[in-house]
Amino acid sequence: MPAIAVAGGLVGAGLAPTTGSLGLIAVWGYVFPPLVGYLTGEWAVGSRYSYPRMLGFAHGSARAELMGGLESVVEFALPLAVVLGTVGYGVGTTVRWGARRVSA
Repeated sequence: MPAIAVAGGLVGAGLAPTTGSLGLIAVWGYVFPPLVGYLTGEWAVGSRYSYPRMLGFAHGSARAELMGGLESVVEFALPLAVVLGTVGYGVGTTVRWGARRVSA
């Protein structure tokens, strides 16, 4: 994830799109898999549906896993995405500025 932020700074993509993309990665990893399990109803241990759980623990139901994923995203993943995005974007912008200064 930090490499995306640094690349965003290098190409001048903008701070908001850079941190937004990191936030979407967090939402995708924590919320999307349990949402699919909740919508399809295939959550039982013996079913064909299984995926890597980013939370590191298993709830008894897809709804509980989905709520835990949403809670984790709001409490930890999105603030971390903002911090990593801002720092990484700053590093990328500094490298881009230094490269232009050296070549000029």
